[in-house]
Amino acid sequence: MASPDTDNNIATMCAIGQTIRVRLGLDSSSRHCRATILTLNEGCPHTVDVLFQDGMDWAEGKEEEAQVPLDRLFGLEPFEEGRDAERVAIGKVGGTGAEERRERAQRLREQGNQLFTKYKDYGAALEFYSEALEILGPREGKGGLRVGTLM
Repeated sequence: MASPDTDNNIATMCAIGQTIRVRLGLDSSSRHCRATILTLNEGCPHTVDVLFQDGMDWAEGKEEEAQVPLDRLFGLEPFEEGRDAERVAIGKVGGTGAEERRERAQRLREQGNQLFTKYKDYGAALEFYSEALEILGPREGKGGLRVGTLM
């Protein structure tokens, strides 16, 4: 799928159950959020029905589901695509060192920042920030989380 910076040839790439990013407003600087494609509309071409994730409301209309034009759909960033598999692989390895945890947390923070600034996808960014904080864990001997490290 396309990103906001490329041509959007999404019509041939949509699949039911696929997670995509939806631009909520008309201009490219509008807020985006993730959604799952529910149906491909044959009766109303160039639209799909989606279910928004993160409790997002369609254009503040308080709808969790909406019919969305294809030109407002975008693919997820490559780093979002394989996150679940990456978490499972890391969990199986276990016992990663402190430096590796810091590097992973830093990468997650940077990816969260990209989602926050480029797409204004606050729900997705929060997931990345939360995972980074979880990786860092409590401060040794101090208790609490290192909130200041990421923000």
